[in-house]
Order: sequence, then structure tokens, then C-alpha cells
Amino acid sequence: AGLLLAAGASRRFGADDKLMAPLGGVALVSHAARALQLPQVDIRIAVAASDAVAEILRDHDFRVVMVAPGQSLSASLSAGMLAVGAMLLLAGPGQAEMRVADASAQGHSHAGHAHDHGETAADQTIYKGYFEDAQIAPRALSDWEGDWQSVYPLLVAGTLDPVMARKAEAGEKSAAEYRAYYETGYRTEVDRIEIHGDRVTFHEGAEAVTGEYASDGYEILNYAAGNRGVRFIFAKVGGDAAAPAVIQFSDHRIAPEVSDHYHLYWGDDRAAVLEELTNWPTYYPAGLSADEIVSEMLAH
Repeated sequence: AGLLLAAGASRRFGADDKLMAPLGGVALVSHAARALQLPQVDIRIAVAASDAVAEILRDHDFRVVMVAPGQSLSASLSAGMLAVGAMLLLAGPGQAEMRVADASAQGHSHAGHAHDHGETAADQTIYKGYFEDAQIAPRALSDWEGDWQSVYPLLVAGTLDPVMARKAEAGEKSAAEYRAYYETGYRTEVDRIEIHGDRVTFHEGAEAVTGEYASDGYEILNYAAGNRGVRFIFAKVGGDAAAPAVIQFSDHRIAPEVSDHYHLYWGDDRAAVLEELTNWPTYYPAGLSADEIVSEMLAH
């Protein structure tokens, strides 16, 4: 078991919260949390006094004990040790994996959804954006092979309202606020994408353009919350002039694996596209019905 005390007032640091201060583009508390994300540490408990710190710790698969701000070190330690003792008493042999998976379900992932389709705790941690550079591996365009549909029309039509309602139940925004957030995120005129071999075709209604693409590596993005993302990048090497010069995939995976849905960024300037963080057109298999997509989203 591992115990992290993250409830200190950090008075010598000034008015700002030391634990949220950036270090290498990542909140300081994230660095402390990563030090305990080891296979042999199957129970992770943290003591926090700040909601912002607690959210980051939950994303690192910690169970968080909240204490009032200004508590003494001994009070925080006592609260943490009581929680560790309770977990050890409740845990039976072979239950470590279940405990970690349960803790991860309490957190928030990129774009406000969590994964739970039978993946291991390590898979879910990666999905939320916590991983080591050595875990990343190049991916081929074949990971996104197929015919894909945009979910933006479903959002506009109100089909995704049950998804927004579910997010509101677990999150900090109302259903209307979540809808507005995803309105910006999902917005696109490209309602369908086909990927076959090295060819990617973008459909806007009856119009379509096709480009031929080759891998141009990947880039790691550091987010303010302390988690990270990987964009897998492909540059155009042929095809229609109107097809974008660069496309960047993000699907919360960091190594070769067939994707079940993804966010796609595109444009003509590689660096400029990397800076786009608010608009992330999202695509699901074209063979799924609207109800099936809603079910998939509710399961995430």
C-alpha cells in the first residue's frame, strides 16, 4: 500500500497552491502521484484538502480522503493510515486489481469520460492520460481503417442528450453546459471519413476529397490537469489538393491497437494543428446505429 499526504497549506509558497504549481508543464502533485504508480503498489491512498488536487489524484488511481484545509500533518497522517488500514482489512487475496479498477472509475478522463470495457487497470490509467514515454510506440494508419461517422449530427439532433444527462450526474456541470462543451468539441462539417490503406477520404455531404498519407511520427501533449495525450500524425504525400496536408489522431491509446472511436484534427500546418485543444471532431464506426453509439458512450 502507498500513502500520499497532499493536504498541506504550503504557506511558505505564498498564496498559490504549491501542489498545483507546474513543473515541466505538469502539476507538482502529479509527479508525486506517479512515483507511487508501481505494479507492486496495489492500494494507493491520498489525503487532500483541495478539490482540484483530489481530482488529479483520482485520475492517478488514488482513493482520496478529504480533510478540512489547515489540518495538521499528524491529523492528515492519522486520516490516511486509518484509510489504509480499512482497505487492507477489506481486501482479500487476489483483489488488488479489482480495487485499482474501482478507484479509477471514480476519476475523470480526457474529454470527461472513463473507460470500463474489461481493460486492465493499466489500460484505464493510460486511457486517462497517465503513462511513461517508453510505453509509446508508433502506429500505422491501419489502426483507424474503415468507414466512420461523425457524432456531431447526433449531438445537434438531441440524440446524445442521455449521455449529457449521465455526465451531469457524475460531473460538475449541468447537462446543458456539457452539451455546450461538446458542441464546440464535436463541431465539424466532415460527416464521414473513409480510411483504406494509405488513403483517407473526407466527406462533406455530397462532396469528397481524398489524400494519401504517410506516418510523420507522434507528439506528446502535456495538459494543465497533469495528464498527457499523444497525437499520431500523418502527412499528405499525394491525392487531392483540397485534402488537408496533415491529420492527427487521438484515441486515448499510445501503441498499436485497432481503434473503436477517435478524435481527428487536421489542417495544413502541423504545429498549428497540434495547438488545437477545443475542437476535436469525433468519429465512430459508420456501421453503428445512433442507439448503439449512445450505448457505447454511456458505457465509457
